[in-house]
Amino acid sequence: MFLELIQNKIVLSCVFGWFFVQLLKGILVCVKKRKFDVKSFFLMGHMPSSHSSFVSALSAGVFLEQGVSALFVVSAVFSLVIMRDAFGARWQIGENSKVINKFAKNKFVKNKLKEVTGHKLIEVIVGAILGVIIAILVFSI
Repeated sequence: MFLELIQNKIVLSCVFGWFFVQLLKGILVCVKKRKFDVKSFFLMGHMPSSHSSFVSALSAGVFLEQGVSALFVVSAVFSLVIMRDAFGARWQIGENSKVINKFAKNKFVKNKLKEVTGHKLIEVIVGAILGVIIAILVFSI
């Protein structure tokens, strides 16, 4: 069963889509900060979106294997919901966290809220494009 799982091109597309984009995100953050930090490779938010890459690789993989099937439609709808949430609700939560942290700083609050939880639209789009490209590369091998 494990061997079948690691040989499945849809699974590989998802894993490579997430891993490559998360690695790219870490590199971009390290370059921007001009400092290497291992934590940069595990960040949420920032450019590009690894959530979008993961789910778009899933949908592209299903399409490349099955064409326009019921499973493709389900995976495409699932992908759109995840990507919409990444730049909608989760981005707004991050913006709200900034305001709350600003007020909390004056009240000697120990635990700050995480301010970067979501994505801008361009980060989601770039992640989605990279996920599709990675799925195409996996299926071409």
